[in-house]
Amino acid sequence: MSRESIHHNGKAEPVESLTRSRTEIAEILAAVASAESPVTAYLESGELLFVTRIRHVDADAGRIVVNYGISKPANAALFSTKAIMLHCEHGHLHVRFLALSPVEVEYQGEPAIQMEFPEYLLQYRRRMHHRVRIPPQLRMKCIVECPGVISFDMDVQDISRGGVGMVVHDSDIRLDPGTVLRGCLIKHPLHHPLRADLEIRHSSVVQLPDGKCLFAGTSGPGGAATTNCTVGRR
Repeated sequence: MSRESIHHNGKAEPVESLTRSRTEIAEILAAVASAESPVTAYLESGELLFVTRIRHVDADAGRIVVNYGISKPANAALFSTKAIMLHCEHGHLHVRFLALSPVEVEYQGEPAIQMEFPEYLLQYRRRMHHRVRIPPQLRMKCIVECPGVISFDMDVQDISRGGVGMVVHDSDIRLDPGTVLRGCLIKHPLHHPLRADLEIRHSSVVQLPDGKCLFAGTSGPGGAATTNCTVGRR
């Protein structure tokens, strides 16, 4: 498991950890299932909320089983996608993981949903400032045009009052943790654009089985990179 930290008021604070260990992932998801903690996901570009609970975790068979959600439109949207980013709480940590290929199955005599066992799992401490998801109708773009870096655009997925947020960009662009992007232009449809410096905290690439990009607003053979960054206004 990899761990990172930031320094705030002279103190080191854990930000995020990533594990690809199937054993560790299975233990965490089994604990979430045992606690009957809600597991959620946003679908249809954030328009629908899917809420479920984990029923069964089987790392050897490469699958997890969850309940149907209470929202029929969200259930229908789930089966129309090939991948879903799920979120839940585990102790004092927030957890998210990518599950692929949802299909209907019968589990213990009841209809349920089976997904492929996640390849990785992210955990991070609940932040001092809550991160707010950007609504689809208020799409925010971040334009990177700084020395030493090829110009490219990123979609802002969420952001907090503390300046920490997630952006999505073409996976051909590599952004290593610690990279500082100077003078980025952040565009908001209802406000004047602003200039800001971005420091990359974490970056990972997610690619669907068919080679298409995971997140809205992107397409093509490369996949999509998701990056946690901190914004410092200029």
